[in-house]
Amino acid sequence: MKNNHQVLVFKTNLSGQREVEAIGPVLSTIPAVLQWNVDLMDVDKVLRVVAPGLEPAEIISLVCGQGYNCEELPD
Repeated sequence: MKNNHQVLVFKTNLSGQREVEAIGPVLSTIPAVLQWNVDLMDVDKVLRVVAPGLEPAEIISLVCGQGYNCEELPD
């Protein structure tokens, strides 16, 4: 059986560790999310989410719902 995990990549405006920690509990509400991280050193403050079969809109909605910008980056 093929490994179905996908990595979703988003541009955000998360600017510090406090903000990253603020979205953690929200992302953990989605059972499909296996792993996530934010690269604060990247100019796009890239959020990467590993999840099988998850739609990018779900992550965007959650992060934006916390008051942050989030948009999918193309492959």
